[in-house]
Amino acid sequence: MSPLPESVQSTLGELISRPAPIRMNLCTTRKNIQQLLGRYGGEICEALERRGVSPEAPVSLFAIAEMTEPLEAVWALRAVPRAHTVARFLAAEIAGSVLPLYEALRPQDLRPRRAVEAGRMRGEYGENAIALDEAGLALLKVAEQAYQEAWEAALSSTSEVEYGVAQSAMAAATGTAWGSMYHALRALWYERWKAAQSAGHSDPDALANQGYDAASQAMLTLLRRYQAA
Repeated sequence: MSPLPESVQSTLGELISRPAPIRMNLCTTRKNIQQLLGRYGGEICEALERRGVSPEAPVSLFAIAEMTEPLEAVWALRAVPRAHTVARFLAAEIAGSVLPLYEALRPQDLRPRRAVEAGRMRGEYGENAIALDEAGLALLKVAEQAYQEAWEAALSSTSEVEYGVAQSAMAAATGTAWGSMYHALRALWYERWKAAQSAGHSDPDALANQGYDAASQAMLTLLRRYQAA
């Protein structure tokens, strides 16, 4: 049995093959992480300090991933200056990669998909998505409505897989890359665990963990596309 569902693996592969809409230097500092993430950046700061990284030395998100895990690197994206647009695009891509899991169970329910699309539109609008102009306000209203619909989808879910995908889509609507990834990985873990158990696999936890790790690396590769050459 594959560590990833075929539909998710295919979607991730397709996304990875696409050029990133924008590129920038995905670096931050231990000082930025401390100031912007507070105690929630503690694990990252401890890892950097153990490696002797000074508070103001630039460190790439991919170095952080090697020191900790990919999910922590995406969390540190919040401490990269002017990275809001990257976060919006990435959140939509990650949530979009697990939509097939939800739609296989609820093919007529497009609420999570609409939330993902709203998040992608915010990325395309760029930094102006937070501006109080007419177009920005209209887009924010669309995203807010899509978020609410995805929340209702999560509330009506009947499995951890459905709930995780809907929560990932909610995060995409708000441009929260870490939340999108966290819930997407959660949905994938439960999907692989259930599939392994149904197939009589001797160790469903091990297969689910392999899926989690494979998806984490693939999502980190999605982020890597945004790194400036």
